[in-house]
Amino acid sequence: MSTTALASNRSELAAAMRDALNREARRNELRIALVRLSSYSLVLALDVMLWLRGLRPPTNIFGGALWVLLSGALLLATMRLPYGRVYWFIVPVVDFFLIDGMLGSRMASMGVTTAMAAIAALACGLFAATGGIRFDRRAAAWTTALAVVLLVRLLGDHASRVHLLYSGVAIAAIGMLNVWLADQVRRAMEATRGQLLLDRLLPGVARAALKDPLSLLEAPRSIEVTLLVTDLRGFTSLSEHMEPADVFEMLNHLQGALAEAVHACGGIVDKFMGDGMLAVFGATEPGHDHARRAIEAVRRIRAALDEQNRVRAGGRLRIGIGVHSGTVVAGCLGGGSRLEFTVIGDAVNTTSRLEAMTKEKGVDVLVSEETATRVPEVTFEDLGVAPVRGRQQGIRIFTLTA
Repeated sequence: MSTTALASNRSELAAAMRDALNREARRNELRIALVRLSSYSLVLALDVMLWLRGLRPPTNIFGGALWVLLSGALLLATMRLPYGRVYWFIVPVVDFFLIDGMLGSRMASMGVTTAMAAIAALACGLFAATGGIRFDRRAAAWTTALAVVLLVRLLGDHASRVHLLYSGVAIAAIGMLNVWLADQVRRAMEATRGQLLLDRLLPGVARAALKDPLSLLEAPRSIEVTLLVTDLRGFTSLSEHMEPADVFEMLNHLQGALAEAVHACGGIVDKFMGDGMLAVFGATEPGHDHARRAIEAVRRIRAALDEQNRVRAGGRLRIGIGVHSGTVVAGCLGGGSRLEFTVIGDAVNTTSRLEAMTKEKGVDVLVSEETATRVPEVTFEDLGVAPVRGRQQGIRIFTLTA
């Protein structure tokens, strides 16, 4: 794949991952808002029930109604407003004052009983836990710090230092888990992005590696595949009148378009060779239809080049394509930190010779008999037997008529 296409894929995938993470964080923010509203509404309902029974509620009902209204406003804001980075900073501050107001007023009215102290510690722990599901380590650290301050504010004058220390350590532990959770989510997203990028570049290789990561490092396999070699005609003469950077950019666009045609038909691009390309069908996903998929890729390549010629200024580019089916050895070459999946064998050389032969035959595509017989539903024009350099016997060749 071209450098421009690779950079485009990277930026697209990075943006997609960020969007996916933000969408999930927004959903979690909505869940927090719903729990917040439900909790304060339940507390208000209990206070109203006490008031209706002629009992004195532990706090002012109008204060409880204010907390419910603020919780509802936060829910509406989360639903209606764009989810931004300020949420991780502002919303925990609002929660800090809401919890402080609700529990502080009750503790002032009812006194700091053991039950109230336990409720306060539990509320601070739950408050700290909300930072982790925002998928941001800053949110986790900020919410944890606020939770510790809130605990000291609520119980500092009533609980012993030992109890405060134990509770603070527990909340800090929750915060550390939240930071770890946020980092794990980020790493998982990065790994997924890398997997998706690899799948765009080498779809079959990526899927094979995902199913069995060590399979690609085992002994090379001898398999039946269909190979496709392309070479852009007239590109060298056209590039003589262009700046090197412009030549590279144009080649990126052209090769990227051809690679997309190969990928769309289930093939992989083994390598780019200047203005040429070697593609393989059936190397990572063995099957009996690799020849059919290669011929479909030829049609797509023709269409892609026609489109490039239509939108591009300058001389018209032509292409030579060779297609051949045969046995190759597929596996990873290299070692250490550098491994490359590739195929080798006489079939590769034959395919390259067919592509070179398109010039003397005056056609854009040459298909070997080994490939043509595998796709009887396709109409070919028989060009007879032609000698192939490097082989003792010639091979029957065909051209694709449509």
